[in-house]
Amino acid sequence: RAILAAAAVLVLGLAAGVTALWLRHSPASQLSQAQARYARATAELGERLARQAAGDGLSPATLATVQRNLAIVDAAIREAEAALAADPGNPELERMLVARYEQRLALLARATRLAQGGAS
Repeated sequence: RAILAAAAVLVLGLAAGVTALWLRHSPASQLSQAQARYARATAELGERLARQAAGDGLSPATLATVQRNLAIVDAAIREAEAALAADPGNPELERMLVARYEQRLALLARATRLAQGGAS
């Protein structure tokens, strides 16, 4: 399990890095496509985490900590999206938004590993 989780994190990290590089030189429509990919990835990890947490994967205190941290990252994502809506096409804001998506993916991946009993 730990090897599989590590491989999943590596793939997510590589995908996030490639997407960040791609967004630096891409039009806004490609940002929308990247947002859709991040939404799917976070939904999949979120569902996996929910299934694991429903079992004996995470203690209630750890799950509460994960949920608080997700709320913080989600607020940062909303702020970055609002800033980008006010200044469309701003490459710095696009990079900031992608970085927040990467934070959310990393947090979900770490929580999933913890729920599987893997190292953090």
